[in-house]
Amino acid sequence: MKTDPEFHNRENPIILSVDGKKCYHSRSVAVSMVLFMRHVDGVENVAIVKRGTKEGMDYPGLWCLPCGYLDWNESGSEAVFREVWEEIGLDLNKIEDTLKGKFLKNPWQVRSSPNDHRQNVTLVYGAKSVNTLQTLPILFPNHKGPKDEIADAKWIKVRDIKLYQFAFEHDKLIAEFANAT
Repeated sequence: MKTDPEFHNRENPIILSVDGKKCYHSRSVAVSMVLFMRHVDGVENVAIVKRGTKEGMDYPGLWCLPCGYLDWNESGSEAVFREVWEEIGLDLNKIEDTLKGKFLKNPWQVRSSPNDHRQNVTLVYGAKSVNTLQTLPILFPNHKGPKDEIADAKWIKVRDIKLYQFAFEHDKLIAEFANAT
């Protein structure tokens, strides 16, 4: 005898939009970008940002990958390209041909555990430089993003991630991406 599986679903609250259409309050979708660049010294570096002190920011002062939330009418890859541009000033469209990997347009990993931060569903994108670079691209904290959202942005050697305190377990994402690609 087959029994129905037990699901823990509940009806999401309805929020009416301006035009009168029904919109549902549900879990948010976030994006993160693991961006590796190989320096002329042969060492992989990863772009990280230090979280600022903007009111309402979680984990101020901790480090993380460039990340943020999907905006309305935006795909995951569009969101990650925008977040990287806003937070560190890199235009991934302009350097896309110098990066390898299929994870610029499609997520490398999807994290959807309801135990994750704020029950976010996170789409993790990633890329590595194709060429060894004489100099790493300059990063500009808060390039186009809200003031005080990002306190600092820099490249660190992947092997040095354990020297930093990370928010959202992004240190684990960096290590997993390094081992998976």
